[in-house]
Amino acid sequence: MSASCNGVPGLAGWSLCLLALYLLWPLLEPLLWAVILVYASWPLHTGLTRLLGGRVCWSALLIPLGILVVLLIPLVSGVFLLQREWMLFYAELPGWLSRPVTVPGWLEAVPLLGQQLTFLLAPFESLQELARHYGLPWLKQVGGQVMTLLEGVGWALARSGFVLFVMFFLYRDGLRVATGVKQALNRVLGSDGACYCAVVESTTRAVVYGIVFTAAGQAVVATLGYLVAGLKAPLLLGLLTFLLGMIPFGVVVVWGSASISLVLDGQVWPALGLFLWGTLVVSWVDNLIRPWVISQNVRIPFLLIVLGIVGGFIQYGFIGLFVGPVILNLSLTAWRKGFQSA
Repeated sequence: MSASCNGVPGLAGWSLCLLALYLLWPLLEPLLWAVILVYASWPLHTGLTRLLGGRVCWSALLIPLGILVVLLIPLVSGVFLLQREWMLFYAELPGWLSRPVTVPGWLEAVPLLGQQLTFLLAPFESLQELARHYGLPWLKQVGGQVMTLLEGVGWALARSGFVLFVMFFLYRDGLRVATGVKQALNRVLGSDGACYCAVVESTTRAVVYGIVFTAAGQAVVATLGYLVAGLKAPLLLGLLTFLLGMIPFGVVVVWGSASISLVLDGQVWPALGLFLWGTLVVSWVDNLIRPWVISQNVRIPFLLIVLGIVGGFIQYGFIGLFVGPVILNLSLTAWRKGFQSA
């Protein structure tokens, strides 16, 4: 009697699938990143393949190499920029530490707060004494965390290289992989397999485009504010705004910290202007662009997208920004099919 490999896998097949999942679990996050990036840039791959006369392998190779170059340029530029700013900071540090500890006049006039700050700072004659009293214990506390973070940088670079490596094969064999996944889902879920695949595709497209476009818009608008306020390294702050803009309420940390730094430097009006710009303009970019982009790609409640983004980020980290909404939308689809049709 001949063996057959058709149909839904039995106990042995499911056991092997679980074993494979257990084997690949440590690599699941970079694999998901590769899938998300390839899916989001697939139109670019298609257009480049057509431009290269149908040479799929060349297109699959050139895009990861292009991403690598794009990542390396700001990384190298940032290293040189940070080195220059660190040298300037180190040169100005002795003079800054020798300054007397004073509370700005406008801040000293604030009821309760001004008196409390004056009382706390009165025992210290210079910023050096203040830093020694409050700064050293804090540095000892966070020193271990900083070293852990630096140790994780190497692993993050290795994961990024692995993501680019996987992207090459997904570009090259993506159509066959997608066809195989859809066929497997159709065998397991029956006629609902195509519906769930469509939900994953539409939600992923909406979240990827919504997050990236919104973060880019906020970064451009915020960088204009940094330039007008006269902040040093506005482009670096703009890049940081773009990265944190993918996290809900992340941009507030950047322009809020920049406003506080201007206040501490005695530039009250630029600080106030940057604060108003961030509150009335930068934050509203999120409220305008993200709902519009998401609504153009998927017809689900916007609240569900927000809950998926926030919950996914809390539960799974940065990758959860993209995975969370997909999970919630799949759950909503399953609920509609299972309960509303009953």
